[in-house]
Amino acid sequence: MKFQLLLSGSALLLLHGTLFAAGMDCKRASTTSEQAICANPDLYRLDQRLGELYSSLAKG
Repeated sequence: MKFQLLLSGSALLLLHGTLFAAGMDCKRASTTSEQAICANPDLYRLDQRLGELYSSLAKG
């Protein structure tokens, strides 16, 4: 189940085109993906965590 959520969250972010290390500013959410993530606290937390993981991997 966690893998499916992570995979779904990753797909949303890849379609979204932007990764946010500290999460996004939901007041400025303009795309359907951003609005969906901001509307769902669980997705928002997954987005934050995925951004953190991506940043740590990108730093090497």
